[in-house]
Amino acid sequence: MCDGVLGERLHAHLERAVRNGVDQHALEVLMVLLSLYAGQARTSIAAEEIQRFF
Repeated sequence: MCDGVLGERLHAHLERAVRNGVDQHALEVLMVLLSLYAGQARTSIAAEEIQRFF
Protein backbone atom coordinates (compact mmCIF):
# COMPACT_ATOMS: atom_id res chain seq x y z
CA MET A 1 0.00 0.00 0.00
CA CYS A 2 2.56 2.62 1.04
CA ASP A 3 5.70 0.68 0.24
CA GLY A 4 8.03 1.88 -2.47
CA VAL A 5 6.49 5.29 -3.18
CA LEU A 6 9.33 7.53 -2.03
CA GLY A 7 11.84 9.89 -3.53
CA GLU A 8 11.24 10.82 -7.15
CA ARG A 9 8.15 8.62 -7.40
CA LEU A 10 6.49 10.34 -4.45
CA HIS A 11 7.59 13.76 -5.72
CA ALA A 12 5.92 13.07 -9.07
CA HIS A 13 2.68 12.08 -7.30
CA LEU A 14 2.81 15.23 -5.17
CA GLU A 15 3.36 17.45 -8.21
CA ARG A 16 0.41 15.84 -9.98
CA ALA A 17 -1.81 16.21 -6.92
CA VAL A 18 -0.97 19.90 -6.56
CA ARG A 19 -1.59 20.49 -10.29
CA ASN A 20 -5.04 19.01 -9.76
CA GLY A 21 -5.89 21.30 -6.85
CA VAL A 22 -4.83 19.30 -3.80
CA ASP A 23 -3.22 21.56 -1.19
CA GLN A 24 -0.78 20.90 1.63
CA HIS A 25 -3.50 20.64 4.27
CA ALA A 26 -5.39 17.99 2.29
CA LEU A 27 -2.21 15.94 1.81
CA GLU A 28 -1.42 16.14 5.52
CA VAL A 29 -4.95 14.98 6.39
CA LEU A 30 -4.51 12.11 3.93
CA MET A 31 -1.30 11.06 5.72
CA VAL A 32 -3.13 11.04 9.06
CA LEU A 33 -5.87 8.84 7.62
CA LEU A 34 -3.37 6.53 5.94
CA SER A 35 -1.42 6.20 9.19
CA LEU A 36 -4.55 4.77 10.82
CA TYR A 37 -4.75 2.05 8.16
CA ALA A 38 -1.14 1.44 7.19
CA GLY A 39 0.59 2.40 10.41
CA GLN A 40 2.52 5.49 11.36
CA ALA A 41 5.89 3.93 10.58
CA ARG A 42 4.93 3.46 6.92
CA THR A 43 3.51 6.95 6.45
CA SER A 44 5.98 9.06 8.44
CA ILE A 45 8.53 9.21 5.63
CA ALA A 46 5.87 10.32 3.16
CA ALA A 47 4.63 12.94 5.65
CA GLU A 48 8.17 14.31 5.94
CA GLU A 49 8.43 14.47 2.15
CA ILE A 50 5.17 16.45 1.97
CA GLN A 51 6.64 18.97 4.43
CA ARG A 52 9.78 19.31 2.29
CA PHE A 53 7.73 19.59 -0.90
CA PHE A 54 5.91 22.67 0.37
